[in-house]
Amino acid sequence: MTVKILLERKFKEEPSLEEIKTINELRITAMGKKGYVRRSRA
Repeated sequence: MTVKILLERKFKEEPSLEEIKTINELRITAMGKKGYVRRSRA
């Protein structure tokens, strides 16, 4: 079974550079986990 999860980020204030780096690190780590399916561009 395939599940697609979409995350929408909303900030009360503009995120700082450090916060953006942290979000990107979490995303990259999640992409490397077993079961992650990359979105194909058709």
